Amino acid sequence: MPSPAGDAYAQACEEGGITPRPFLVGALRSIRVQAENNENEGEGDQGVVVNLNGSNKPLFKARLTDADVVAFFKGLQAGFAPGEIVFDEINLSRNRIGAEGAQAVADFLSTEGVRVAALNISHNDIDAEGILGIVEALSTSAAGLVSIDMSANDIGAKGSMEVVAALETNQCLWHLDIGHTGFESSAVIALCDMLRHRRNTSLRSLGLSTPYVSKRSIPCATVIEHIGLMLKHNRGIQALNLTSFRMDDRAAEILCAYLCTTNSVERVVMPKNNIGFKGASAFAAVLVDRNCSLRHLDLARNNIADDGAVSLAQGLARNATVEELDLADNNIEDEGLLQLQTAATNHGSLRKLRLFASNHFGTRACEYAHEHPLAGDTEGGEGGVAVDFTSFVVDGEVQIARVDI
Repeated sequence: MPSPAGDAYAQACEEGGITPRPFLVGALRSIRVQAENNENEGEGDQGVVVNLNGSNKPLFKARLTDADVVAFFKGLQAGFAPGEIVFDEINLSRNRIGAEGAQAVADFLSTEGVRVAALNISHNDIDAEGILGIVEALSTSAAGLVSIDMSANDIGAKGSMEVVAALETNQCLWHLDIGHTGFESSAVIALCDMLRHRRNTSLRSLGLSTPYVSKRSIPCATVIEHIGLMLKHNRGIQALNLTSFRMDDRAAEILCAYLCTTNSVERVVMPKNNIGFKGASAFAAVLVDRNCSLRHLDLARNNIADDGAVSLAQGLARNATVEELDLADNNIEDEGLLQLQTAATNHGSLRKLRLFASNHFGTRACEYAHEHPLAGDTEGGEGGVAVDFTSFVVDGEVQIARVDI
C-alpha cells in the first residue's frame, strides 16, 4: 500500500516483530476511500467507520493482539493529518487486546484534532491497569467521544471506580457500557450517587449488566434503590441495561416505583433476572402510569409465568408508548399468550413482540395467532406488529413456528 499510512504500518510491524495483516492494510485503505468519497459528495461532516471486530471472518481465527493494534494506530496517525477525518465509530470488539493495545487507542484519542464519536473495545483482555489510558482520555473528554462500550473486560472494582471518577469531569459522553467487567455494588452506588447529584449531566444510556457478586456484596434491593434515586433526580438517563442483575420481585418493585416518578426513561433491558408475578405486576403498573415513556421493554428470561403475563397484558392494553416488548423464555402458558396477543391487537404504538422461545402456545393462543395475525398484510410495517412466530395448519390443527424479526 504505497501511502504514509501503509508505510508507517509496515514499519511498525517490522519494529514489533510481526507480519503485516492484509485485513489491516485493507482497513487503512478503506479509511482513505471513505474520506475521499465523503469529500467528493460534499458530506464533510459524515464520519468514517473502522470495523475491526474480531468476529469478522478474516480475523475470527487470528484476532488482533496488542502488537497488531499498536502497529495499526501508528499507521493511522502517520497517514492522516489531525482533523482531516472524523470517525463515526472505531470497533475493536472481540479481540485479544490488553494494556498495550488499550494505551495505543488512548494515545490516538488524545491526539489533538482527532474526533471519534463511538469506541467499542468490548470483549477483550483489558484489566484495571490497562483501562487507565482510556479513563484519562475520558476524563479530558478527548476526541469528543459520545459512546464507549468497554463491557466484558476484567477491569474489576478498581477500574470501574476510575471510570466513575472520570465521568465527573466528562460532559460529552452519552452512552457508557461497563457490563460484565467485574464491577461491584459499590461502583454502581458511586456511579448512581454521582449522577443523582448531577455531577455529570451528559449521560443518556447506561449498561450495567452482570455485576460481580461476593458474600459481602450489598443486597440487590439496596443497589436498585440507588439506581432508582438516580433515575428520579437525573432526568437525562433514557436507557438502562440491567441484564443478569440478580433482580427478584422486591428489587423489581423498587425499580418500578421510581420509574413512575420520571418520564425520561424510554428503554429498560433486564433479561436473565428472576422477577415473577409481583415484579411483572409492578411493570404492568408502570405501563399504565401517566409518567410512562417506555418504548422498549425487555423482560426475557425471567420467571414471569402465566399470571405475570396476564398482568402485563392488562397493562399493555392501557399503554400508548411501548414499541418493542420481549417476553421470550418466561414459561408463559396458553392464557397469558392469548391475552398478550389480544392486548397487542390494534395497539397504537407496538411494533415488535417476542413471545415464542420457551413459552407454551396452547389451542386458544395458536388459533388466535392464526385468525388474528398481528403483522397482518404489513409484515410488521406501519400499522402492524412484527412477531417472532407464525402459524400454519397441519391436519386441521393450528401449529406455531419461530421466525426471525
